[in-house]
Amino acid sequence: MGRAVAGALDALHGRGLLHHRIEPGNILRAPEGAVLADMGGVTPVEGRPAPVGLDPLAVAYASPEALSGQHPLTPASDVYRLATVLWALLAGYPPFARGPGAIGDPFTYRERALSENPPRLPRADLPVRLRAVLDRALSREPGRRQDAAEFARDLAPGEPPTGALEPVPGANDAWGSPARRPGPTGGPWTPGVPPTPPGTLWGLGLLDPG
Repeated sequence: MGRAVAGALDALHGRGLLHHRIEPGNILRAPEGAVLADMGGVTPVEGRPAPVGLDPLAVAYASPEALSGQHPLTPASDVYRLATVLWALLAGYPPFARGPGAIGDPFTYRERALSENPPRLPRADLPVRLRAVLDRALSREPGRRQDAAEFARDLAPGEPPTGALEPVPGANDAWGSPARRPGPTGGPWTPGVPPTPPGTLWGLGLLDPG
C-alpha cells in the first residue's frame, strides 16, 4: 500500500501538484492495489491550500509546516502525510496521540507535532530499517525527508534505502506503550478497527502495490 500511494504521489508531484489530503479514509483498496482518492484538495505547488483547521483527523495527518501555516508547501508535506498514515497503520493510532483511542484535543496534538520528534513505533516485530525509513519521512524538517520516488523505493522489501536513514536525533522512546498491530488491509483504514496478526504487513508485501 505504501509503495502504491508513494508512486501516485510521485506522478502527482511530477506534474507540479500537491495532494494535501493523504489520510486513512482517502486510501482505498482496489483489485490493482491501493488507490489514492479525494482529489478535491489538489493544488499547484505554488497554490495556497485550505487551512488545516481543527478537525482532529485533519490535524493528525498534517505536516508540521501545514499546521504552522507555512506557504508555499512542498512535495515533502505529502510525504510526511503518507508516513503518518503508515505509522498509524502499524501502531493503531497517529504518532502524536497519547495512545490507542481518540486522537484527543487538536490543539494539544498540533503543539506536539510542532515541537516534538515522533515517538518510536511501539512494535518490537518491525525491521530496524523500516523504522529508519519512517523516521526520515517524519522529520520535522522538510529537507530531511525523502521525495515520493525515494520513499517508494525505501518501502520495497530488500531494496537498499536511499540517503541517510538514521533515526531522527532525539526521537522520543515510546516502548512503554502497549504494542499494537497493523490495521486491516481491505478498504480505507480507520483507528479502532480490529488489527491483523503481527508480521503480516511487511512479510507478505502489503506495503506493495499488489
